[in-house]
Amino acid sequence: MATMQDLADLLGVEIGEEFFIDNGDNEMTCIIDPVDGLCRKFGDQNFQRVNSILPEIIMGEYKIIKKPWKPTRGDSYFQVNIDGSTSLYTWEGSAMDLADYAVGNCFRTRAEAEKNKDKIINYLRDCYEKGSENDKRG
Repeated sequence: MATMQDLADLLGVEIGEEFFIDNGDNEMTCIIDPVDGLCRKFGDQNFQRVNSILPEIIMGEYKIIKKPWKPTRGDSYFQVNIDGSTSLYTWEGSAMDLADYAVGNCFRTRAEAEKNKDKIINYLRDCYEKGSENDKRG
């Protein structure tokens, strides 16, 4: 028997993580609830169960769009280092935390950091080699 964790894994999201479902006309804010399954937010209201759209998602008619994760004070996050290793940090809102977030080098899981390793390393090297239009040093 499939569980809510199986559903979350199938959709590539975490239980309780907000994400969007694009049905071609609009984007719906949704979560996987551990009890109710797929739930959609209607306006400013609470999330309501909408498992009826699962067939469209599974058939690829609706697209899952992950929201960028934004850590808050005390959250753990993973960062890709220039040598390809990953490090675990605690978000404190420091300049380094903000810099990691600004360049997209702030991941909820080590697996997600490792999956994006090449992209991050290439981006950081490219920024260094080409310089930045925002460089204020001279």
